[in-house]
Amino acid sequence: MDSDRKKTSSLVPKIRLARRVRAIASAVVSYEGRIYRPPSEADSYILQATVGCSWNKCTYCDMYREKSFRVRDLQDTLSEIQLAGQTFGERVEKVFVAMAIRSS
Repeated sequence: MDSDRKKTSSLVPKIRLARRVRAIASAVVSYEGRIYRPPSEADSYILQATVGCSWNKCTYCDMYREKSFRVRDLQDTLSEIQLAGQTFGERVEKVFVAMAIRSS
């Protein structure tokens, strides 16, 4: 019982930090269109590398239909990375690069 309580109490600061990082990220970064990320990346900083999907013709997927595909401007992306570094510092442990590019 005590070991379960210790495990739970050690998770609380991590959960609070993750929520804080996500809240700050939404204030610092503006995403174009919808962003999809796997649940395993819930605590990651999301860096949007592309807008839309390069293929966008899969009959089973409508995730990126509302946007035409394009790669984000390199300078905008680098500026976002710099701002994220200044804002979050070492609190960011993982970066999820959000992109939809068809594999060959």
